[in-house]
Amino acid sequence: MKQDNGMKKIFHPDMIKKLQNDKRNNQRWSAETVALCFKIFAKVGTSGYEFILGLGWPLVSLRTLRERTSGIRFLPGHQDIFINALGEKVGHDPIGCLAVMSLDEMVLR
Repeated sequence: MKQDNGMKKIFHPDMIKKLQNDKRNNQRWSAETVALCFKIFAKVGTSGYEFILGLGWPLVSLRTLRERTSGIRFLPGHQDIFINALGEKVGHDPIGCLAVMSLDEMVLR
């Protein structure tokens, strides 16, 4: 029982389910887990995220993260959530503070 409590402190229920049934490829991820994985990805980047996945951590695949974010529609105006995410990623680095986020309206299909 104590082990389960420790797992619940670190992982969401769907992540624990993935750990228990590693062979399952059609895992349904909660929005909460996808948001957590996106935050992890924003902190560690592609190679860091792939490294953590390679260790066997029950994280959303990079493909799923891309699919979940590809359909986001942006309204005109300030996009504070992305500016804040960029700030978290590079805010501690004096050179990183010079980072630029560029978005354009092109859609690839």
